[in-house]
Amino acid sequence: MSFPSTLTGAIDGVTEIEAAHLNNLEAKVGVDNSIDPNSLDYKLRNPSSSDPGHKHTAGAFTGGFDGDVFFRDPADHLWKPVGPDSANLVAKTGAQTIAGVKTFSSIPILPASDPIAANEATRKTYVDAQVALKVAKAGDTMSGNLAMGGNHITGVGSLAAATAQLTNPLAVIYGGTGLAAVAAGDMLYASAGNTLAALTKAVAGNVLLSGDSPGWGKVGLTTHVSGTLGAGNGGTGLAAYAVGDLLYASAANALSKLADVAVGNVLISGGVGVAPSWGKVGLTSHVDGVLPVANGGTGTATGSITGTGALVLAAGGANQNVTLTPSGTGATILNGNVGIGTTSFGASAAKALGMGAGTAPTTAPADMAQMWVQDQAAGNACFHFLTELGKTIKLYQQAHLADPAADVTALAAWAANINLYLENLGLMAST
Repeated sequence: MSFPSTLTGAIDGVTEIEAAHLNNLEAKVGVDNSIDPNSLDYKLRNPSSSDPGHKHTAGAFTGGFDGDVFFRDPADHLWKPVGPDSANLVAKTGAQTIAGVKTFSSIPILPASDPIAANEATRKTYVDAQVALKVAKAGDTMSGNLAMGGNHITGVGSLAAATAQLTNPLAVIYGGTGLAAVAAGDMLYASAGNTLAALTKAVAGNVLLSGDSPGWGKVGLTTHVSGTLGAGNGGTGLAAYAVGDLLYASAANALSKLADVAVGNVLISGGVGVAPSWGKVGLTSHVDGVLPVANGGTGTATGSITGTGALVLAAGGANQNVTLTPSGTGATILNGNVGIGTTSFGASAAKALGMGAGTAPTTAPADMAQMWVQDQAAGNACFHFLTELGKTIKLYQQAHLADPAADVTALAAWAANINLYLENLGLMAST
């Protein structure tokens, strides 16, 4: 008889009391495939039942493979057969990948075979055998030649001369010089391909000159020097000049050229820190002291003309006047002899006016009289005056007139002579 899938009823041929008892049992245990979550059938068989701690479904013990373990899957909380890897267990046999750090309480023993792959563990015996084939970093002895395979030895320390001596000089191709001896001051240079030679030192004052074979010598300013020597190195910093250029410091450690200018200019200081320039001498700003008479000056700063040489005042051009014009109420004062057309005076002359022989004027300008000197007779030069009316008056001494006799004829002759004298002097008009 199969287990009922529904509750038993009185219609099934049982009494109601029996049916009630069966229903209570069926409700507790559950009908086949019960959907009541409180029934034992649901809890034991239904996949949706929460595990009460004693659920044992048929599927939990069926399926799987040999070597599986009984495992509660965290994903669905069901017990199921899985392999050791899925259960995070280490199997005694079979290939398996183990993650994480595993600490052994005793030294594990590896197989007796040697490793053949790079990621395989090995035994101490194998490692010791391999180490024995290598040269130790310190204190070891080589039993044969070491092939470098084209590589270099680096980081070599100092070699002890007693234990590292070479029979012949080390060649250039091996990092040596190829020379057995050099003298103090020698310099090495390549005299040919992979060949070094010693250049003997020269006397002081020479420099090393380049060439196929370098040598000592003097610097040729026309062949060994390029560029322009700057002021900071004792040069000018300038490579070209024009005729007449002057050099001056235009800034600290810098020289500049002052170009030449037209004739008649002088070099004028610009003051401290200012460049000089060409220009004219300013008599009010560039001249100090008093220009002496010998140099065309007056020899004084007060207005008086002094000096030991002759003073000559000459007009600047033809028909130009020399004018002396005192200021205010001043007068033109000549304190010594005054000469007009002459530099000679009579003995003991002082403050005398001397005039050389001149030429009589031919016209009489208005509001003036003219004076000159000419002969009245041969050997008798005297002053002549021309009045505004054009009349000539002479200053010279007439001969003495003898006193007349006391008669009318003598007095008339004497008066006539006086008239002639006055006419000769120009003091009286002639008849």
